[in-house]
Amino acid sequence: MNLRRQLPLLFPWFFVLAFFIQLVSVWGQLTGRLAVHFDAYGTPNGWAGKEVFALVALASLAGAAAVFTWCLQVSRRRGGTQITFLYPLYYGMVMFLSALFWQVLWYNLQGRQFRLALSV
Repeated sequence: MNLRRQLPLLFPWFFVLAFFIQLVSVWGQLTGRLAVHFDAYGTPNGWAGKEVFALVALASLAGAAAVFTWCLQVSRRRGGTQITFLYPLYYGMVMFLSALFWQVLWYNLQGRQFRLALSV
């Protein structure tokens, strides 16, 4: 296995790992109930337990990374014609989800205004 060839596939997994490490490091500071849904003005209007948030966030990030990693590996084996459009989609999805969950986390920790534009 050539590491240089695998690195582009593995890079988005670092976002999953970084979010997991950050979540573990602030776990004790989080309240039992987190704001997880926001209206167009950034005002929270939906809440969930911190365990549910952690499960959904990590499952979404890891799931997106796993699906795209699998798709790219299958595409490489079959000739790689879709690789050029899959990489931006792969990175974009993982970065979008990371930004979204980081904002939710920081809102609940520090009360920072939630901004959908920062997630997009």
